[in-house]
Amino acid sequence: MSLFEPVSKRVRPTYIRMLNYSLFRGPALALLGDLALLIAVKSLGAPPWEVALLAAAPPLGNLLAVFWSRRITLASRVIPYAFWPEALTSVLLVLMMFAGDSHTFTIGLCSYLLLRAPLLQAQSAILRANYPPQWRSWLMARVMAMGELVAAGAGLAFGFLLQFNPANYRGLLALAGTCGILGAFQVGRIRVRGEQRPKPEKMLASDFSLRRILGVLKSDDRFRRYEFSFSLFGFANIMTLPIMPLFLERELGIRYTDAGLILVTLPMIVDVIMLPLWGRQLDKHNPLLMRAIFNVVFSCGMLCFPLARSLWFFAVGRAIIAFVQGGSSLVWVLGINYFARREEVPVYMGLHQSLTGIRGLIAPFVGIALAYLLNSYRAVFFSAFLLMTFGTLVMIGEVVREHKRSGGRLPSFAQAESEIDGRFSA
Repeated sequence: MSLFEPVSKRVRPTYIRMLNYSLFRGPALALLGDLALLIAVKSLGAPPWEVALLAAAPPLGNLLAVFWSRRITLASRVIPYAFWPEALTSVLLVLMMFAGDSHTFTIGLCSYLLLRAPLLQAQSAILRANYPPQWRSWLMARVMAMGELVAAGAGLAFGFLLQFNPANYRGLLALAGTCGILGAFQVGRIRVRGEQRPKPEKMLASDFSLRRILGVLKSDDRFRRYEFSFSLFGFANIMTLPIMPLFLERELGIRYTDAGLILVTLPMIVDVIMLPLWGRQLDKHNPLLMRAIFNVVFSCGMLCFPLARSLWFFAVGRAIIAFVQGGSSLVWVLGINYFARREEVPVYMGLHQSLTGIRGLIAPFVGIALAYLLNSYRAVFFSAFLLMTFGTLVMIGEVVREHKRSGGRLPSFAQAESEIDGRFSA
C-alpha cells in the first residue's frame, strides 16, 4: 500500500478528519520540538536549568494521565477530551507571542503541555474504536507522515525567518496556534463507533481508580517488563534533550538556518519516507520485535553525537534516528493495545503516559547535572548510548519470552487483540 492509496469507506470519515488535523498541526510540530529549545537558548538566553525544564515540559503533562484515564474511560463521549485540549492549547500558543523573556516562554510552554494531557488517551480510544487492528498502524502512519511533510517545509522556512530576525518566533507561535485551532475543529467532527451503546454494567468507577491503574504493573508481568525497557531507553533519550541545544550552540556554533534543516526538515523528510513502511510492518509483525529493532538503530544514531566534530556528522546521527523515529513513535502510542482489552486502553495508556512523565521530569536535570559534573556534553551523549543499549537488551529478552509464551510464534497486534478480547468475553 502506498502513501496516497485511497482508504476504505469504513474508515474514510475518521481518516480524513485525522489527516486534516495532522496537516494543521504541522507548524506546531516543527516549532515546538528541538527548535523551541534552541529559540530559548539563542533568542532568549535561557540558562541551562531552564533549558532542562523546557525539555521536561513535553512529558510533564503525562503525569496527569492517571487522572484523565478514569474520566475518559467512563465518559459517554470521547471527542470532547480530544477537542478542548487542542483548542485551548492552540489559543495559548497565540498568546505566547507576547513572551519577551525565557521565563515567560518557559511558563507558557509548560502550561501548554499540561493542558494537552488528555489528548493521547482520547486519540488512542478513537483509533481503537474506529480503525480495525489490521490497518491501524498503517493508517496512523499515513496521517503522521502527511503532517510531518508539512512540518518539514515549515521547519526550513522557520529557520530562515529566525535567522533573519530571532524575534520572529513571536509570529511563528501565532501561526502555529491559529493552525492548531483549525485542527481542533477537525477532530471535533469525528464520530466514535460504539459510543451510542451503554457502558457495560461491570465497568465501575473503582475499576479505573488510581489504585487500579497502578495495580496493572503488579498484575501484568509482561506489561511491567515492557514498561521497564521503555523507561530505560526513554530516560536515556530525554536526558540528552537539554544537552542538544547547548551542545549545538556552544560547541558546533549552529545557525538558525542550519537548525531548521538539521533539527526539523531532514529528520521529518526521512520520517515521511519511512513511516508508511513501518506502519505496514507493525500491522504484520510483533510490536515488541519491531521496537527492539528500532532501539538498535536509534542507539547507533545516538553514538554519532559524542563523535560529532561538525554539524554534518551530527546530521548523520539525526538521520539515523529519524530512520526509525516514526516506527518507534507508533509503538509508543499503539503498543498498549498488545496488552490491554479495548475498554482498558485508557487505563494502560494512562499508566504508560504517567511513567513517561516521571522519567521526563527527572531525566533532563540528570543530563544537565552530568554535563556539569563531567564538564562535557559529549559524555552525556555517550552515557545515554550505554543506557539505551541496556534498555534494548531488556526488550530483546522480552521478545524471547514472548516467543516461548506463544508457542514458537510472535503474535501481531490483530492476533494479540483477538486473543485478549476473546479470552475476557468468554
